[in-house]
Amino acid sequence: MIEMLTGTHPWPRLNENLQFFFKLIQLKENQMPEFELDEKATDILKDFLRLTFIIDYKNRPSAEQLLEHEYLN
Repeated sequence: MIEMLTGTHPWPRLNENLQFFFKLIQLKENQMPEFELDEKATDILKDFLRLTFIIDYKNRPSAEQLLEHEYLN
């Protein structure tokens, strides 16, 4: 989703996939990767992205729940 919005992944300076995945697993609960969104990005979009980055699967919405999110409807 981030790549679709920005044209690159959150850490474009990382050369190897392993570096990227290591950085990704270091994120703390509810911490989104750093990336710049267009200033036109809505709060609804930001909320949708935040929900997708909840690490604990027990707290993260299911795919069915995310499909019902206001951003997609």
